[in-house]
Amino acid sequence: MAHGQGHEQRGRKAQGRREIILMNDLSSLPKLPPGNVPAPLVRNGRQEWDDRIGDAASRVRKANAFSFMCLTLLGISLVGNVWQGTQSKIATFVVVKDKVGQIVAVERPDRESAPDDAAIGQDLARWIENVRTVYADTDALKHGILAAYAVVRDDSQATEELNHYYRSNEPFGRASNETVAVANVTALPVDQTVLTSASNHMKTFRVQWQETVTARDGRMLGVSSLWALITVEWRPPQNEAEVRRSGDGVWITSFSVSQQ
Repeated sequence: MAHGQGHEQRGRKAQGRREIILMNDLSSLPKLPPGNVPAPLVRNGRQEWDDRIGDAASRVRKANAFSFMCLTLLGISLVGNVWQGTQSKIATFVVVKDKVGQIVAVERPDRESAPDDAAIGQDLARWIENVRTVYADTDALKHGILAAYAVVRDDSQATEELNHYYRSNEPFGRASNETVAVANVTALPVDQTVLTSASNHMKTFRVQWQETVTARDGRMLGVSSLWALITVEWRPPQNEAEVRRSGDGVWITSFSVSQQ
């Protein structure tokens, strides 16, 4: 019994001596000087952190630049829309006609300009021919009537007067018995007003012509001289449909016919 206790005491003493030796060995190791280079693991971690921060900052800068670009484009678009809204919505066209007055070309001009008196006179001469001529051919007669109404302002005195004339002189019924030919048409302005799109946009012309009435069997029934006062308004066409109606933008607003 005494022998076992002695053996256990000797074992604990030996273990204590080994622990003391280990502690002395650890204390004898040289200390790291301050400012030593970090270990590779720490260095790599710091580099990864810096990269992440740099990427985030770069994304923020790109997002700010994109937002600024969008705001700039939005501002330019807004200014453009405001400018466009202040511009005139009237589209002007140049109409080229052949010798018989048919439209052969429609173009956009660089600026607006009213037709001169000679051009308006040609329009009015052609209008008188369309209104007063009675053809034996019903298709030609219908074409003339439609062309006459095309250049008359809607809801104007000229429209009412034209309706009254066709009711009193029904053209298709008249064509079954006789024809009417119009000749020697002249149109001159009664004043020297210069047409503009602002204040001076109305003008009156005196139109004179001769009518010859012929029966369907060829007998001449009569010749008469007539004249009319026709007031026109110049308003540039606003769309292609109006160009087809009145290429010069000359619209008849009123007229009256008398015999000489």
